[in-house]
Amino acid sequence: MNTKRLFKVHGSAAVICCFLFMTACKPNDSQIAKAATSAATSVAPDVTVSVQNGIVTLNGTVPDGATKEALDSAVKNVKGVKSVTDNTTLPAAPPPAPVAISPDDSLKNVIDSSFQAKNISGVTVSVSNGEVTLTGSAARKDLKTIMQIANESHPKKVINQLTIK
Repeated sequence: MNTKRLFKVHGSAAVICCFLFMTACKPNDSQIAKAATSAATSVAPDVTVSVQNGIVTLNGTVPDGATKEALDSAVKNVKGVKSVTDNTTLPAAPPPAPVAISPDDSLKNVIDSSFQAKNISGVTVSVSNGEVTLTGSAARKDLKTIMQIANESHPKKVINQLTIK
């Protein structure tokens, strides 16, 4: 065999051996899954991990956005991970508390009692379907307090028909 040809054959064999060595050293999907699961559950215990061709998919619920970011970061740092598909979700936000509308009689009593406690007179309160109507006359200096008391009793609406003196 000629030297050139021998060098080509040995060179090709070395490249093939190097390629096989490099691919043999790369972790396979089950090794990646094991390491990614360990990393993921250390951040969010209820998350599941699956791996296909080095692509990690995360499923489950995480408590907040910071945990979601920490989870992604931890899994991306696992050897052999090509990319991460994060399908985790945050818990649904609780529905807003219903607006408390006081029944008409108790609403009227609360406002009347508050007016008496603040020595406000000359104002008549009527309530219908949660709507407060203020009639009568009041001093300009008391108007802000009157409106505050009426609004703090949580009516649907306050209708001001007061005459200011």
